Amino acid sequence: MKTRRRFDLIPWTAIREASHILDFGAVKHGIGTWKEIPTEDHLDCAMSHIGYWLDGQKLDPESGRSHLQHALIRLLFAVALEIGNNTIAELIERARKGSPEAL
Repeated sequence: MKTRRRFDLIPWTAIREASHILDFGAVKHGIGTWKEIPTEDHLDCAMSHIGYWLDGQKLDPESGRSHLQHALIRLLFAVALEIGNNTIAELIERARKGSPEAL
């Protein structure tokens, strides 16, 4: 029996806010370059952002966004690399081609 995924429980407002970091990173580094970075480096950067936040520096001085948003994106990148680095665009393309593992 397949368990239903509970996408309705994801805090979408937090994801939406963190997506600003993706815009910032795409301009600074290019689209998709995160896939070339080792998982451990993403984790290191996430921990660094969390450390800054815990030390009282709530906003990243370069982006002006929350360090927690940066950390969230880095953790999402690490998870994506661990399980397969598919973006939504890549999954939609697989679905169009009829892949059973698309979504």
